[in-house]
Amino acid sequence: MTESNLISNSIQRSLILLIIFLMAAGGLLSNQGHAFAAAVPKLDNIRVALLIDTPSYKVNAPSVTLSSTSGLKIGIRTATGIQSWLGGAALKSARGTVDQFMVQVLETSDASLATALKQKLSEASYVPYLFQKSKLGKALIQVWTGPYGTKEAATIAKEAINNNKAIMALAVAPKVTGNMHWSAGSYSTVNEAVYSQTNLSQAGIIADLVYQADAAGSVSYAVWVGNEIDQAALDSLKQKAAELAPTVALKPVDSNAPYILKRDDITTTTSGQAPVAHYFFNAINQKVWVTAEAQGKITIKEKTNHSYRGSMELSLYNGKMALINELPFEQYLYGVVGSEMATGWPKEALKAQAVAARTYALIKGNAYKIANISDSTTDQVYTGIEYADVIQAIDETKGEVLVDSKGLITPFYSANAGGVTSDPSEVWGSSDGYLKSFPSAGDNSSQSDTIWYRVALASGITGYVHSAYLKDTGIDNEAGLAIYEATEAAVNVRAIASSRDNISSSIGQINKGEQVTIIGQTLQSGSYIWQRGPVNAASLATVINQQVPGTTFSGPLQSLQVASRGPSGRVTLIQANGQDVKVTRPDSYRTVLGGLPSTLFDIEETGSYTVLGANGVTTTYPQGSESAGLYVIQANANAQAASKQWFILSTAQQIRVVTSTPQFMFTGKGFGHGLGMSQDGAFGFAQQGYDYKKILNSYFAGIDIVKG
Repeated sequence: MTESNLISNSIQRSLILLIIFLMAAGGLLSNQGHAFAAAVPKLDNIRVALLIDTPSYKVNAPSVTLSSTSGLKIGIRTATGIQSWLGGAALKSARGTVDQFMVQVLETSDASLATALKQKLSEASYVPYLFQKSKLGKALIQVWTGPYGTKEAATIAKEAINNNKAIMALAVAPKVTGNMHWSAGSYSTVNEAVYSQTNLSQAGIIADLVYQADAAGSVSYAVWVGNEIDQAALDSLKQKAAELAPTVALKPVDSNAPYILKRDDITTTTSGQAPVAHYFFNAINQKVWVTAEAQGKITIKEKTNHSYRGSMELSLYNGKMALINELPFEQYLYGVVGSEMATGWPKEALKAQAVAARTYALIKGNAYKIANISDSTTDQVYTGIEYADVIQAIDETKGEVLVDSKGLITPFYSANAGGVTSDPSEVWGSSDGYLKSFPSAGDNSSQSDTIWYRVALASGITGYVHSAYLKDTGIDNEAGLAIYEATEAAVNVRAIASSRDNISSSIGQINKGEQVTIIGQTLQSGSYIWQRGPVNAASLATVINQQVPGTTFSGPLQSLQVASRGPSGRVTLIQANGQDVKVTRPDSYRTVLGGLPSTLFDIEETGSYTVLGANGVTTTYPQGSESAGLYVIQANANAQAASKQWFILSTAQQIRVVTSTPQFMFTGKGFGHGLGMSQDGAFGFAQQGYDYKKILNSYFAGIDIVKG
């Protein structure tokens, strides 16, 4: 080799090493050896929809209750910045509502009457408000409900209230109120405004304190009267006010200017407690901005009293109040990973979730126009819950995201894949390069080892009992099945092997010493393996007809079968009475069949069975009607029709429950759509020693982890 060639090769090697170093330093290389030079979008702050009304996501509340132990600051947000109008350390709690149409149901000085009316309104599914007022030196309570986006909607509500005898036994002449007001004066200090408000109330005119901006953009204070629905009502009010207070000049209010109108809310307070400040804001292009003093968190009653970092923005969007939480992007992840997983999970699993959640949030862009993302399983759960180990996992992966050759991927994940992740064709009917069916052996790490016994009671009821409440008597019945007895009083017999009332109702009870026959056993129903049912055929037919347009059954639902499965074994086609139940995407079967945890399931039918007769002849039941049922030949040769439920014992001592009318039990694995990363699987892999990069590269094919 010549000297010039050596020099040339040396330079080439140096350049290659430099390129590799720069690529690694830029986060373009992963442990899988890909090199995707993807442009990663930046997001300093993220906007999370806590309440919003959109075609794809609707979570509404008529008002929100915000609180902070450090105090609240409230103002408005404009194109030029934030204006703080009121609040401070003393303002611990406040409510917010759009100033729209409402129904005033009662005005009274009787607190007990107002409270009783509030209860009746709540029972009738109205949202009641009790406002403390003063008139002619007398304390009053106004009872309202609403708000309503239009006068027509409020009028319909008023008429419905008029027709409710329980409400009208307490109410007096309900009327629709609006958001048209008169100004009785503007002031430079709040004390001057309150003084004017008091004078008006002494004259018999109910008035409200209002915050607004003066000509220079600073906060000013006003006193407004009236809550009218149109100009005619405003004019009538002005005439009455002139009679009561001739020296007060009422002036028009600029309906386009931002304002915050304060009322004293006693809806949830008890005797002796101070009212809660309830602020109504302009429905026209106004954004109310709420922050906590000293960078504290804000608690939202309507979001299960969860507490959040950052600021809150209230506005009117699509006719309903929207509540948006704006906060630093990385801090948002603290509240996501802490909600999607939990403290105490292996750090590598938490880090994998952090990278996936960060990527998912970035790829959403501005999905809801006024917000980037929602706080629910529609996107990813965000409750503001934080833990120290979760925060550490997020900080250690700061900026890291998942990309393929096209850029950011959509890193789907679910709670549990049931041992194998789904193929996209099993979820939405098409494929995607980085999403493949993958064995997720770690999913069973979530499985409880608690045993439940399937039992038959003397009454004929069958169900499940927790093994902790049964003991073996040492006795078998004539069929060789074990007899157990209850160890405590009032032991619940459940429809499935779970003590969660929302998925497994109690169908009976046994008392201490009462004996049952053991006909099977299973592990406790959870996210890895689960049971649902039994479901009555008639009820299921109704659900299917409602969920699948164009599906009708000729006659009762007699059979329900899995007709095809996808690569992971998930259901891709169901047949009812031999007829295809066609859905827009296979994952919809979860909803169609009454809310199943996943589509990785089997169906157990109790209404059909096959009997093997002499000479190998088989007969399948039912044969068109319940009358063509199964008969049992007794020892005395008399034929007796089988009961509504009976048991078939095979030569292998396996028991099958059979019913005269069709019922369906669903048994399956996994929780969620099963696409991408399984959270329980990540837990299991981390326990086996996988780091977060290996976890992510296992669940997402051909991807890289880059740092933006």
